[in-house]
Amino acid sequence: MQIIPRPPVFQNKNQTRKASLIHNLILGSMCIITIVEIFDCIILPQNIWRWILLIVLYNGFCTLFLMLNKKGHTTLSSRLFVYFLFLMIFSFSYYAGGINAPAIQLIPIVIVFAGLTQGWRNGIITGIAASIIALLFVIAQNHNLVPETSVVQTPLSIWFTLLISIGILGLLQYFSVASIDKALEKAENEIELRKITEKELEKHKQNLEEIVATRTEELAAKNLELIATNNEIKNQTKELS
Repeated sequence: MQIIPRPPVFQNKNQTRKASLIHNLILGSMCIITIVEIFDCIILPQNIWRWILLIVLYNGFCTLFLMLNKKGHTTLSSRLFVYFLFLMIFSFSYYAGGINAPAIQLIPIVIVFAGLTQGWRNGIITGIAASIIALLFVIAQNHNLVPETSVVQTPLSIWFTLLISIGILGLLQYFSVASIDKALEKAENEIELRKITEKELEKHKQNLEEIVATRTEELAAKNLELIATNNEIKNQTKELS
């Protein structure tokens, strides 16, 4: 029985690459966030239901995104995941200090993920959208529209939030570099195979040229023999006549 689901594989290689990246990042982030929030339940027990709600919502929706990705809805899965992350980050930050909430530092990671899975244009659009929403948070906070935080952060809890950023960034780096290395290795193998094929073709070409040259010489010799025989017959015919 397979405990950890494997990334989906499709006929289109580019889609397989993106689907594999999405699968690994979502699955890895589920593990990281679940572990960190369990520790938050221990060090900040006064907000235990907040952490439990975060774990349930994140893992539940991420499971849905993994299913969509497996069925071939790669782009849809990636976009919904980005929208969901924004909703989670800004909604939880609204009651945890607004723009000062530690979760705000996760926004650049979401932008990088969008760029890797949806293309650089969507990455830029995601960054602009995040900047505008963050600015609205600043304006709301300046006009006292953000409620007082219900979460009393400690240095240790902030460090755990930092661990989420470091862990997910590590996953992004690892799987992105692994994908690039795999593509480069495949390209190098194809180049090497092409060189071997070209050498074989050149070898066959030389063999064919040698065979043609040999046959040409043999035909030329046969032709000379035929000409000589023909001349001899003509001479004999003249002598008889």
